[in-house]
This record gives sequence, C-alpha cells and structure tokens, in this order.
Amino acid sequence: MPQVIVESGRLRGRRFRLPEKGLVRVGRDPQCALRVPDELVSRVHCILKGRDDRWIVEDQKSLNGTWVNGLRIDRRVLLSGDMIRIGESVLSFNLEDEDPLLGTMLAGYHIEARLGRGAMGVVYRARQVSLDRVVALKVLAPRLAENPQFVKRFLEEARNAGRLNHPNVVQVYDAGAEDDRYYIAMEYAAGGSLEDALCEEGKLSVAAGLAVGIEASRALEFARRHQIVHRDVKPANLLLDADGHVKLGDLGIAADLRAIASGIAEDSRQPVVGSPRYMAPEQARGEPVDHRADIYALGATLYRVFSGAFPFDAPTIPLLIELKCSRDPVPLSRHVRELPPDVVATIEKMMARDPARRFETAGETAERLERSLRKLDGRRKRRRSRRVARSRSNGGVIVLGVGVVVVVLIVALFFLARWLRPGPTTTGASPFSGPTELVAHEPARGVAACERNLLIDLDVDRGRDVDRGHDGPFHAISSLELRARS
Repeated sequence: MPQVIVESGRLRGRRFRLPEKGLVRVGRDPQCALRVPDELVSRVHCILKGRDDRWIVEDQKSLNGTWVNGLRIDRRVLLSGDMIRIGESVLSFNLEDEDPLLGTMLAGYHIEARLGRGAMGVVYRARQVSLDRVVALKVLAPRLAENPQFVKRFLEEARNAGRLNHPNVVQVYDAGAEDDRYYIAMEYAAGGSLEDALCEEGKLSVAAGLAVGIEASRALEFARRHQIVHRDVKPANLLLDADGHVKLGDLGIAADLRAIASGIAEDSRQPVVGSPRYMAPEQARGEPVDHRADIYALGATLYRVFSGAFPFDAPTIPLLIELKCSRDPVPLSRHVRELPPDVVATIEKMMARDPARRFETAGETAERLERSLRKLDGRRKRRRSRRVARSRSNGGVIVLGVGVVVVVLIVALFFLARWLRPGPTTTGASPFSGPTELVAHEPARGVAACERNLLIDLDVDRGRDVDRGHDGPFHAISSLELRARS
C-alpha cells in the first residue's frame, strides 16, 4: 500500500498510508487529510491523486510552490522514492510499506533501521560486522546514482567530512559502492538532532543553549581552518550524541574554498542552496560566501534555541528573504527577558546583515559564548551560596528557638513539681499551719501560758528542768527574758 513519510519538519517520522485510489489534500488547513503545520505551506498546498497504482501530485497555486526531487512542478507522476518539498517540510513517497534494504547486508554493514531521508538519499542505522559497531549508513537514492554529477557531489561530501576529524563533527568511517549502491558510513548520533529536541521542548535553557552554541562554534572554526564552508547550518544538521554533545553533520552542500580558489570546483555562488530561515542574506542573494555565512546561520539557530521562534517569518520564501536582507530580527530580549544582555549582544553580532560587522571567526564566537557561560555559572553559584547561607541561618534560629522552648518547659515542670509535692507535717497539726509565735502576737498571754506549761512539766519531773538539762529550783521567767533567749 502506498504511503507518505514526513522526512523533515514538525511531523518528522510520521507515516501516512494512502488509499488505493482517490484524492488526498495536503496543506496547512485543518480540513486537509494530510495536514502539515508549516507556516510556509499554503492552506491547500497540493493534492495527491491515485488511480490504478498510479499517483500524481498537483500544485494548487501555492505561494511557495511544490518541489519534487529539487524541481518545481505543476503536475507530476510520482515514483517510489520521490521527495516532495512543500514549505520547509519534506515528504517521501513510497509504494511499499517496508524498505527493501531493511535487514539486508551492504558492503559489510547489516542494515537494521531507517533513520530518515534527505535530498540525496536514505540514512539507516546499521552495524559494521567486522568491528561490531553501530554506524549511520547513508545510501544515495537509486535515481540519483544514475547521474554522475550527483555521484560526484555525494563522494565530495564524504571527502569533506573525512578532512574534519574533530570531536564536534560527525566522523566519516568509510565510503564506497556495491551493486551500484553508493554509501557513506558515519558516526551514529544516538541523541537525534537539535531539531528533534526543539520540536519536543520548544526551546532550551540558557545554559543548555550556550553549550550548543559553544560546541557548534568550535566545529565551524575547525571547518574554517580547513577552508570548508558548511552553507547549511541549522538545527536539523546539529546532531547530538548519547551524552548530549553537538556533532555538526550533513556536509552535502559544503563548499571547499581551496578547490574553488584553484579552479577545481565551482564557486560558492548557488542561489538555491541552503535553508531560507537560517541562511545569511548574502547567501540568499546568491553571492559568494565564506565562513561568516555559517556564523550567521548559527546565530539564527541560537535565536530559535533561546526563544522558540524563528528570527524572521513570512508567508512566502521571497518575502522571507526580503525581510532578512532589509531588516534586523526582533530583539531576543523581547522573547526571553531573562536572557543575559551579553548573550543577546553576541547573537545580534552573529546575525549582522553586513558580514563585515559579524565576528571575524567562529573561534571568536566560541570565546564570547564561553565567557557568557562562565558568568552564568558564577551567578548561579552565588545564588546557591546565598540560599545555603539563608538555610543555615534559618536552621540556627530554629535550633535556638527549640532550645529556648525546652528550657522553659523544664523550668515550668520543676516549679509545678514543687507546688504539687506536700511539705513536712507534725502529729496532730495541720500540714498547712506554720510555727506560731505567741510571744510576738500576744506577749502577756503567751508568757502566762508558757509559765503554766513549765510548771506542769516541772511538777511531773519533780523539780528537774527538762529544757536545760540541770537540777535546780524553779524560778519564774519573765516575758523580757523569753524574748532575749529567743
């Protein structure tokens, strides 16, 4: 059963099965059977007509045109493997449900899964049997393999990438042909592309965006030193490995300035080359470009990374190019207020319309972004230190407060225990009665009572003075003597 696979754009990886016959509208309108959410796609961009295993694509007077295999068309019969581009989205048309290469061997590589498709061919995940390692295997489309010019461009991509042995550039392991199938074996990026991450998350944090910019700048600086201009820097061509490090890939339209200078290759004046949303103004005008065009494209990429928006937006590609050639983009600070001013200034300089006003090299860009990242880390460490200090201070206050509460409770319990504990008592007396000093309150009556008691005691003891412990006649004790003795 025929099907359409979205190879690039917001719906990348989605598959749409087509009916055996009938008409399928393709466009941005929600009523379209195959809806493509792309601002450069018309509401009803094109239609697919199927009958008797024959499918035709017809443009519906779209603003940006319908392109098949790089050529703008009004109407065309589709063959299996044809690439349809509408706006910035690329669709592949396939008559078979499964790719015939899946599960087969090609030049010592066992093809395991289909990763995606580009203008030149299909990229698979494969395993190199001899070294037992996973690779990305790019196979030139059969229809292009018949054209010597496309074969030459394909192998030039392998050679250009092979010259750039750098941690932030996708490494090329091998290139060749078997059974008229041309292939390039490359480093496999397990993390997908930056485009995938942006489609999923919208935008990145400031720190993550700076890390992307720094590593991509290092790759472009290495390419500059080898006289290579990438000419198609964009999120889809910045791949991520398993640890999240950036790998610059897809040098299919890269320009070798040394070959151009020596007359071996054509100059870099190719008006249609590149992606309209990211290409530099001079590249959009078809002028010769150098490494500063890559700096602009990386600036446009970082603009989207931080804001989630494109620097310029327009319903048609000509208007989009006119905007970027005549105006500056909306300041990033309007999209992201928390973005540090030095980062905003760096991206504005990268995207200057005049190449002379941009950074001279991508190495300078990397240094500026590294400086911004160090400042950001410093600010984060200071904020973290202040939070730790505040938490420690608050912890000390809490401990002190708990200590005070404990002391107060202990003191309260101590006095409560004393109040509840009964005092010493004497036989026949109330425990709440204290000592009575009769002499102090009623001296006359107290003396008399005391004398009577003493007389009674003396009478019982027959003359012994029990209080003083000696023998002798009793003599009266006056009230003054009692007070003196007491």
